[in-house]
Amino acid sequence: MIFKDPHDELKNQNVLITNGNSQSNSNEVKDILSKSREILLNYRNTNRPRPHRDEKFLSSWNGLMISGLARAACVLQQTHYIELAKQAIDFIRTYLFDQSSKRLLRACYIDQQTQQIQYSSDSKINGFLDDYAYVIQACIDLYEANFDDDLLMFAYELQKQQDELFWEENKNRYLSTDGKDSSIILHLSEGL
Repeated sequence: MIFKDPHDELKNQNVLITNGNSQSNSNEVKDILSKSREILLNYRNTNRPRPHRDEKFLSSWNGLMISGLARAACVLQQTHYIELAKQAIDFIRTYLFDQSSKRLLRACYIDQQTQQIQYSSDSKINGFLDDYAYVIQACIDLYEANFDDDLLMFAYELQKQQDELFWEENKNRYLSTDGKDSSIILHLSEGL
């Protein structure tokens, strides 16, 4: 493959360019790249600490993932994706939805020592507007993939909560947070 640089923008830059005069076949190149990756990985593992892994589960991110799985299931006709999305919804309903207050929670994580679900600083942080919005959309997307009426009921319940907690009637907008946390000085909004 020949890459062209008609304006010499990449000259003396750290960019790999083949000039077309290389006689290497693709197997040689694959071997060289494979050996290079191995050398780099060994060097990285001995000379650099591994990055910290973030073990938290966010309601909003799970909602986005569920929507993606549900849409992929419909397009690709893969029921396995529907099963994964259902498991994720069940996870949200079990660990990220407080049954007593009927509120969505922002996040939880798995404690690596106990392998138990934990919440931030031993307290449950209530969900933000984006958590509600993405989980509601996920329920609707998954409903369209499997026609489970229970998903629509859960979405409806969450929508009522979202309107009650975040809708600011006099300004015709949603607030990003419920406004009950006194440590938040500025209350951002999502205008319509």
